[in-house]
Parts: sequence; structure tokens; C-alpha cells
Amino acid sequence: MVRCLGHKTFCVKWSTVVPLMRQRRKSPLYRLISERRSFFGFILLSAEVAMVMPAKWLSVVCLVCSLISRHVDADTSLQYYQFSDSSNSISVLGDARIYIDDLALELTNKGAGRATYDYPVRTVSTSPQTSISFETTFIFSIEKELSTPQSYGAGLTFSMSSENRTVGDPGAYLGLATATPSSDIAVATTKYFALEFDTRQDTQFQDMNDNHVGVDFSSLVSDQAKPAMSGATPVVLASGNHIQAYVTYNSLAHVLDVSISPYTNGDYVKPAESLLSVPIDLSTVLNEFMYVGFSAATGAGTVRHKVWSWTFKTTTVDSTGQPIASPPDADAYLAPGPAPDVTNQGFGTSAAGTNLCALAILALKLAAVLSVVLISVC
Repeated sequence: MVRCLGHKTFCVKWSTVVPLMRQRRKSPLYRLISERRSFFGFILLSAEVAMVMPAKWLSVVCLVCSLISRHVDADTSLQYYQFSDSSNSISVLGDARIYIDDLALELTNKGAGRATYDYPVRTVSTSPQTSISFETTFIFSIEKELSTPQSYGAGLTFSMSSENRTVGDPGAYLGLATATPSSDIAVATTKYFALEFDTRQDTQFQDMNDNHVGVDFSSLVSDQAKPAMSGATPVVLASGNHIQAYVTYNSLAHVLDVSISPYTNGDYVKPAESLLSVPIDLSTVLNEFMYVGFSAATGAGTVRHKVWSWTFKTTTVDSTGQPIASPPDADAYLAPGPAPDVTNQGFGTSAAGTNLCALAILALKLAAVLSVVLISVC
């Protein structure tokens, strides 16, 4: 049996390590080092733990180190210029998958799908002196199957949810909510905020038409909605064209702004005025930590809801609006396809947390190597 310490280059034969560990305990050198409260004693202890620990638990150690290293106001910054099978920290449910041919996140084919960032993001500050704003930008498309023009999709959402383990029902429920067995009313089993790009008019949720953008708070009856427009120009959500969405939340002004822009003449142009400007204090709606991501659902036939790129950033600000925590650089290249000389990446911890995690894992690996050396000389 071979036990790998987090990386294929650091593998130890378990059947060899166990008897050697027993032998080294009888060694005078081992006792001298381990009985002293010294750095070497700590290294030996770390080596034992590392060799006994299953590889999957090393990721848990990394997460714990990351959480410990975060201070209360640590911010999150995610950057996905494209998606591939190596996309970091993205979990998919239902129909959702990473579509390698397009380097896109495909949420649906003929049902419902959901994709979320693995780790919860702090969205509400625990300090009364600070608050958390956020901004996210993503490119999406809604594509009908050419062979079945009568097919239609129900829509796509960007969401912040209190859980990331379930996918909602297809159709009007947008892969986000589920229906009760005896009615068509959606049941809010979780707390969520969702921005819906709805392409099907569902009267049970009071939809205005089959081409609108709405803001939902733990209900698919939108708090506010408008026909899809980029400035004064109508936008057809289910056209198959790439559309960029801009979402910002100002935690001081308590305003959520939403805009969209289609890919036209080789570029996206953000409108001067927001499509939606919703007065809302999200600290009364969200939990302290929420999962961010996307969901989508089809109505009939084959419709592909795709996300092509995505950035997300939180910023903790003081009572004057000044940032008090500096997240990793979140400059984004949002044209379709990869950024120049940049590979796909995603990260959700503070820089200090990431660095400490790397050092902790490296220490465990070095400890394992040193332990094997000591075993051989003792």
C-alpha cells in the first residue's frame, strides 16, 4: 500500500514506514531529539502525523490554516477567465459540467444544474464599524438547440445561497428552488439572493414577460424586475449571443446595481445607467457566510445555459467607505476565451491565508522526508 502525502512526488510505502517508526523509537538519537522541546522534536512529531494522515486530510489542514489565518474582515477575490477540467474549487450539481470543448461552465442540457465556488464567502461583517460590499462580472449565453427550435429555457441565475449541496427543480424553479408536491409554489428551503435572467413567463411567480432580469430574495417572485435592456437597447437573453452582466453592491448606501451588455462590434460596453438599482440592506437578507455561484434550468427540449468567465470580489469598508482589507489583485480580462498569458485560476482566501497554507503543507512534506532520513541513520 502506498500513502501519498499530498503530492505524487512525496509517497511513502506504508508497510515500510510502520516497522521503521517502531524501530526508531528505540534509538537513543530519536529519544534525545523527541524528548527535548525543540524544533527537531516538532519536526519528528509533524512527520509522524503526516505519514499517518490520509492525503485527503491534508486539504482539511490547509482549510483550517486558511480560516485561522484570516482576520475578521478578510476579503475574497475570484477570477475565472475560462473554465476547464482543472478549474479550481468549482463544484457542479445536476446537469452542470465543465464543457471542455468551449472552455465554459455549462449549467444545463435538458434539466437543471448548479455550480458554486466550494468555500463559503463572508458577505456580512460581524463588526458594527465595518460592512462588506461586493462586485461581480460574468459573461453568459443561453443557446437553443437548432434542431429543436420549439425548445425553451427557463433561465439562469447568479446566486448567493446558504448551502451548496442541492440543485433545485427544472422549469420555473431555475435550478434554485423546489416545489411542494401539492402546488406550484416554490419552497425556500435555504436563504438566498438571486439575480435571475428569465426567459420564460411563469404566472405563478408573477413574471412580467419571457425576457427579463429580476432580483430575488429567498423567493422566485422578484423584488424588482425589468425587461432585459442595455441602456435603451433591448437585449434578447436567449439569442445565443454572449452577454456580460455587471453587479455591484454598495454596503454603505445599501444599493444593489445591475447592468447587462451584449457582445457587439468586438467589445462589451457597460451602460451609463443601471438596468436595476435596488435599495436593500443585504446584511438583513444574507448569512455571515454564503456560497456564490450559478444555477439554470430548461423548460422543454435542449437549451444550454453557459457561463464563459467570472470574477467576484468582496471589499470590507469602514464607516467612511474606505477599504480596510486588501484582497488579491482582481483585475480581469473578460473577453470570451482565455486572458493573454494567464491560465484559469480561482482563489477565495486572503493572501496571508494562502501563504500560510502553502508553508504548512511544505513543512509536513519536509518533515516526512527528514523523518525517513533520521530513521535510516538511527
